[in-house]
Amino acid sequence: MFNPVNVPSGVTIPEDMHIEYPPADIPEKIKYFFGKTGKWWGTWTSPQVKGSYNAILVVKRIKDPEEADIAYLTSDFPKWYIEKSLWETTAKFLKKENGRMSLLIPYNPWHTHIECWFEGKEFVGVIYNRFMLSRITWKPLP
Repeated sequence: MFNPVNVPSGVTIPEDMHIEYPPADIPEKIKYFFGKTGKWWGTWTSPQVKGSYNAILVVKRIKDPEEADIAYLTSDFPKWYIEKSLWETTAKFLKKENGRMSLLIPYNPWHTHIECWFEGKEFVGVIYNRFMLSRITWKPLP
C-alpha cells in the first residue's frame, strides 16, 4: 500500500490502482478535477460535530465531459461511525446555475452525496448529510 509522508495517517491508496490521464479532447474545466496525478487528499471537518477524519479521492478515469470513475478512500473515525474503506463508483460532472462546475459523487453509506468544486485555485468539497454538513479542502498527492 502506498502512503506518502504528506498524507493524513490511516488512509492509503493500493499500489496497483490504475489511473488514466484524461484524453486530449476533454475540456480544461473538466481536466482540473484530475489535477496532475488524479490523486487528492484532505481532512473532513464539521461545524456540528467535533473531530475530523481523513480521506483520499482518486479520479481514476475521466470517461467524457459528463462522467468520471473515482475511488474514495477513508480512514477509521468511530465517532462518526466511519470505517476505513475503499469505495469505487462513477461520479458526474454538473454545471450549476451559478456557472460553477461540480463533481457529484453518490455516497451510499449515508444515502447522500459528496460535491466537489474549485473556488479559485482551491479544490473543496462538502458531504450533504441528513444531520450535518462536512467540509474538506482537497490537496494534490504526488
